[in-house]
Amino acid sequence: MADRRPPHPPTSPPPRRPLDPRDRRRARRAARKAAAPVLRARPSPVDVPFLFGVLVLFCGGLVMLLSASMYAGLTQTQVEDPLFFFLRQVLFAVVGIAAATYVAVFNLRVLDRRWVGWAFYGLSLVLLLAVLAVGRVVGGARRWFSFGGFQLQPTEVCKILLIVCLAIYYSHLDRRRAEGRLERRTPFGTVAYGVWAEFLAPLALLLPAIALIAMEPHFSGIAILLLTAVSMILMSGARPRSIALGFLAVAVLVGVVVLLAVAFLPALLPVLPASLQKYANLTYVENRLAIFFHPETVSADLKLQMLQAIQALGAGGLTGVGFGMGRQKFGYLPMSYNDYIFAIIGEELGLIGALAVLGLFLFLLFRGLRIARRSGTTFGYLLAGGSTVLLVVQALLHIGVSTNSIPPTGISLPFFSYGGSSNLFFLAAVGIVLSVSRMPRPDNAAPAAAPTKPPRPAAPVRAPDAARRTEGRP
Repeated sequence: MADRRPPHPPTSPPPRRPLDPRDRRRARRAARKAAAPVLRARPSPVDVPFLFGVLVLFCGGLVMLLSASMYAGLTQTQVEDPLFFFLRQVLFAVVGIAAATYVAVFNLRVLDRRWVGWAFYGLSLVLLLAVLAVGRVVGGARRWFSFGGFQLQPTEVCKILLIVCLAIYYSHLDRRRAEGRLERRTPFGTVAYGVWAEFLAPLALLLPAIALIAMEPHFSGIAILLLTAVSMILMSGARPRSIALGFLAVAVLVGVVVLLAVAFLPALLPVLPASLQKYANLTYVENRLAIFFHPETVSADLKLQMLQAIQALGAGGLTGVGFGMGRQKFGYLPMSYNDYIFAIIGEELGLIGALAVLGLFLFLLFRGLRIARRSGTTFGYLLAGGSTVLLVVQALLHIGVSTNSIPPTGISLPFFSYGGSSNLFFLAAVGIVLSVSRMPRPDNAAPAAAPTKPPRPAAPVRAPDAARRTEGRP
């Protein structure tokens, strides 16, 4: 018998209850876990080729420093010990190896926290301010802390700390990008915010540190820090339009600053500190550029290091004059055991030895970037990539100065040049790369896409009143 009952009257669904803020946070955490790569529980072994390359450079650096510093130890120290610089380097090397070992076995993923990034950033600024207040002046620059005959350069500490800060920043920015929190209501707002968040904000964070380093002054340290930061920005996954517009904005800003400096700097010179006046009037920069572009216009004292370095490289020929048989280290080439040790390598080991050193640094670049790509996380990728770039950029700049390929400046060669604090933190950077190589690798090919908005809970389904009244009838 057909059912002649009237149809059920339409009922409106009940209003949805707004999400509690705690539910939103839970949904965001769930989205992050869904977007994260699946990691194996056990860490991987260290990258043996990278470690082998570092050991070869490290041992070769100690041997070359012994050869390049013996005459300086006899003539430039109060103890007149030919092993003075070598033994101090070995002491710092032992401390550096211990630091690298500790960092290599340390789980660096626990540092991927915002408060850790701000703590490291504040520590770097405090160190730079402290060295300006109580640091030791050497060669007209206030760059070192002195502790019982040992010196520590805080700029080297800040390079490592700021690499960690940038890695933390981009790690959290990548999470916000996966959650769709970089999008704005208008296309222009989305582009502008992307340029700021992906390119300009990290450089703005570096400006206070750059200003403090310039007051030491230490312009080669600024160049290395900026090159490392720009390399990390390019590796961070920033959109090409953000990078292009960011470079354009920086170029316009630098042009405006240069024009204002040319217009108003002469009036500001009398009120600047005495330590900055010779840099503010551009005499220092003009001399360095003149040595490189027009060496015939500068005095013999200014271009002495450049000429002697070229002569040392030319005397080495293809195979070199032999280990320990170089002549430029006997007072002819100033700072032959530090800023120009690559010239001594070329003189004693020849073109073959110089190319071998260059090839080993390029090998470290290849292995370090490979470790970074296989890390599985944005934080590990930028940590390993930034640390590797720091080592290789510093080495390439030193080689460029020694071969007169770039204007002269004081840059040490990692693992070769004398400098306890610099080599200590170079080894710490090596420990960071090795620690990233031990991080568990992702088992899945690509992380799952994160939803742009937290999912809402489904509304409860209510049965119509008429259906409830007729429920159970035949």
